[in-house]
Amino acid sequence: MKLLLVLLSGLIALTLAPARRSPATVSGAMAQVRANGPLVSSQLPGSSGTLVAIRRGQSALFLTLLNRSGALVNDSVGFHSLITGADGQALQLGSLRAGDRILVSGRQIRQDISQRATTLHGIVSLVSSEPDGAMALQVAHSQDVLLDTDPHTRYTDRSHETSTLSQIQEGDEMQVRGAYDRTLGEMTQTLSVSRLGPIERKAYS
Repeated sequence: MKLLLVLLSGLIALTLAPARRSPATVSGAMAQVRANGPLVSSQLPGSSGTLVAIRRGQSALFLTLLNRSGALVNDSVGFHSLITGADGQALQLGSLRAGDRILVSGRQIRQDISQRATTLHGIVSLVSSEPDGAMALQVAHSQDVLLDTDPHTRYTDRSHETSTLSQIQEGDEMQVRGAYDRTLGEMTQTLSVSRLGPIERKAYS
């Protein structure tokens, strides 16, 4: 009988004792949590992170950021919130891109420190056939910069004849100004496009 009581006591102790996991198992579980969901519910003013995902809701943009400690953070930005570049210039919500560094400056203030107002000069290497599509500008060192245009983009030239994207051709010399994303090499918000003229090509006999 005593032997039976000892065996039953040992079985109960094993059943009630917390399970011990190896460090490798714990690390794997943490990695799974980080991959499948945020470890922090919201951003605090003064914090920052790399934007990894954007989802548009009915009244806000829902952002997923990767903070410096490696945790995924949920953040939401209302459609009337203030978004600025690194230089304080206002940005449209549609200018946010995955890979950008986002700084939470206040409850409804976000700063995309990867973007700032920039003027670029180059040659058009590709142009979209869509009315408000995109075009590529070849700048220094043969680097192509993608330019995103929209109905608010202003077009000008010396003759005051250029007023739409459809009038621009590959090989045209351009000067553009807008919000330039240095992380992606993209002008996410093109404010003005000045057509300086086509490249003069010399004919050789």
